[in-house]
Amino acid sequence: RILETVCVLIVLLSGIALYRVVCRPLRGMSGKMREVGEGNLAVRMLPEKTAELNNVASTFNDMAERLQHLIDREYKSRLLAASAEKKALQYQITPHFLYNTYFQLRNLILLEENEQAQRLADLMGRYLRYIVHQDGTRALLGEEMDHARNYADIQGLRFQGRIEVQWDVPEGDWRGLQVPRLLVQPLIENAFGHGLKNVEKDGIIRITLRQEEDVVRISVEDNGAGLGPDALEALRKALEAGGGEPGENVALTNIHRRLRLHFGEDSGLSLEKSSLGGLKVMVSMKGKGEG
Repeated sequence: RILETVCVLIVLLSGIALYRVVCRPLRGMSGKMREVGEGNLAVRMLPEKTAELNNVASTFNDMAERLQHLIDREYKSRLLAASAEKKALQYQITPHFLYNTYFQLRNLILLEENEQAQRLADLMGRYLRYIVHQDGTRALLGEEMDHARNYADIQGLRFQGRIEVQWDVPEGDWRGLQVPRLLVQPLIENAFGHGLKNVEKDGIIRITLRQEEDVVRISVEDNGAGLGPDALEALRKALEAGGGEPGENVALTNIHRRLRLHFGEDSGLSLEKSSLGGLKVMVSMKGKGEG
């Protein structure tokens, strides 16, 4: 009889121990997994007493953290891309830009410069089609460079005799690199609208692209008045802080942040004084980016 009682006690104690060591932790893990399934990615499992369950908890925590990072990155990327497109519609397709281009086209027609008028109309059509109808948050770098050249050609016709746009962009497999949309054109617009705003003649904007192993670098520089050391340092700090007043600061910080989200912390924008005399904005893209 005593033996039977001891056996029953052993079974009961074993059951309690099994419940505490295995069943209760598994139930807790199941609840945590259900929370993740419902969208709470901040949930984490506590360390467990057994090595096996502790490994499961550790793997779960790593998975939840990675999933949260991926979703957070994609969410931020889409928000910034949407912001970039909104800024494009607000700042890049401004009435001022449209009116100037329209009157330039009108004058070319009145002067019977039919070839130039046809070219300007074609350039403007392609520009608007890319801005308005292109879907998604990313594009191929080749498409982005074509769009940037298209924009520069429109401005080149408007500022003919005042500003020369120079391209040092050799062909290469960089054209197939996936990048955030509206990457290069705003930098050229910044050079036209700020760097060379008051230039009456001999203005230069130079766009350079270099590909070295897994790094693609693009620079946009001008020979305008540029920025003093203090102003340049303030712009650098604003770039890293992600702030700035409406205008070029917002455009630059948006591009900088989207580049880092897509390619990582080793990529982004950097600023320095150009050898031409004005501002030089450099884009660095390392690797193939994250889908």
